[in-house]
Amino acid sequence: MIRPRQTLVFLILLLFTSLFLQAQSVGNTIDLSLEKALKLSGSNASKIKLKIRELKKAQLEYEKTKTKLYPKIDLQASSSYMTNPPEGITIHKGELGFAPSPNSQFPVPLPDRDYVLVEDTKHTYFKITTKLTQPIFTWNKIRNAIELASIEREIKEDELKKEKLNTLYNLKLAYYSGILARDSLSELREIKKTLIEINRDKEDSFKEGLITREELLKSRASLAATEMQIVEAEENYRTSIETIRLLTDIEEDAEVKLSSGFASARINMDEDELKSEALKNSPDLAVARKKVLEASRYLSVKKAEGILRPDFSLIVTLDITGQQIPIVGSNWTMDWDKNFIFSLGTSMKIFDMGESRLEARESEEDLKMAEQGLRDYRRLVSMNVRKAVQEAKVSYYTMLSKEAELEEAGEKLKNARVSYENELITREKYGLAEINFHSKKMEYLLSQFNYSKAVSDLERLTGMKLRKLQ
Repeated sequence: MIRPRQTLVFLILLLFTSLFLQAQSVGNTIDLSLEKALKLSGSNASKIKLKIRELKKAQLEYEKTKTKLYPKIDLQASSSYMTNPPEGITIHKGELGFAPSPNSQFPVPLPDRDYVLVEDTKHTYFKITTKLTQPIFTWNKIRNAIELASIEREIKEDELKKEKLNTLYNLKLAYYSGILARDSLSELREIKKTLIEINRDKEDSFKEGLITREELLKSRASLAATEMQIVEAEENYRTSIETIRLLTDIEEDAEVKLSSGFASARINMDEDELKSEALKNSPDLAVARKKVLEASRYLSVKKAEGILRPDFSLIVTLDITGQQIPIVGSNWTMDWDKNFIFSLGTSMKIFDMGESRLEARESEEDLKMAEQGLRDYRRLVSMNVRKAVQEAKVSYYTMLSKEAELEEAGEKLKNARVSYENELITREKYGLAEINFHSKKMEYLLSQFNYSKAVSDLERLTGMKLRKLQ
């Protein structure tokens, strides 16, 4: 027999187990709003991380190029061992002959002792050479190289901005696509339920000989088409969620629930204002401007590399040589010599068969192409804004139209329900009214998606969040 106390303990354990499982389920579920997703994508998207690394690399290249303005010091050291070193010069005692001595019967040797003129060379030989090189005049080659590196760094900044805008745009599309697929899936399942009932009635009617086989097959085809649309919506939803995970770096095992809706509010569509913002904020246009500046600087470099354009630099060399191992012995410094050499170096092209001139002309063409590209980009940005405004306006009023059609379909469904309950219409006609309502709801969802997409495109082009109208 189970005692009341044991029953109470069992119920408490069961309650705690249920709460624990629910907590774990909630812990793996992310209630993701669009604003939260956009914040996550700004720092976690893999393409943005790659662009950030490219920007850091460009910054390092810029810092490295600036070092060319300052002196460079090189050091070379060597130690050698000679198996047969040169012999020294020594005048030995009596080597120059003898001279008579007035006080002695023996002649005096000349010289009277050994004289070492040059000592024997040691087997060891050491050499240290330190060279300092400082550019003095380079026809602004170094300055232009630094400017080119700076421009390249700024281009990487603009490319990072563009990647962020594209990532936000792609994330919004994925988010809105997920909403469309999820909500359409709900409507399609309702349509399927109604079609199953209609199809069941068709089967009975066909068995009783009240309808033709063609009518039955048509009903079956409608049900099969709806099932296909359900599968398509399910797959679209999965793809949207995976895209959101990729762009926000959310864990794969986490369940994502989309909590925001479509962007249905009317926005500012002043085309002149939007074009002005797009021309000011477009990263593509900013890159095109910097490409013109880059081509101009590169042309200056090529002209500076032409013939009869000498570069000058100061070179200071310190040579230190010796034969005794340093620090070994008290008189090791006696064998070491040092010498400073100050030089003014120059280098230039004298003749290159016109190669420098042709390279300069090629750079001039690059500059003209960059200028043409800038003009084309300005026109392209304006054209893209024009198309986006058109799409936003058309999709907005299409959305309003579909909303009105949905309201009408809802009213028809109410009337059909009353008529069906009063046995004034068949279940098939009532079911068709239900299908029409859910179909209109799907059309309205699609119009909301198209408008949200158009708004997102305008925000990508202008680089700002658009102002909502009252």
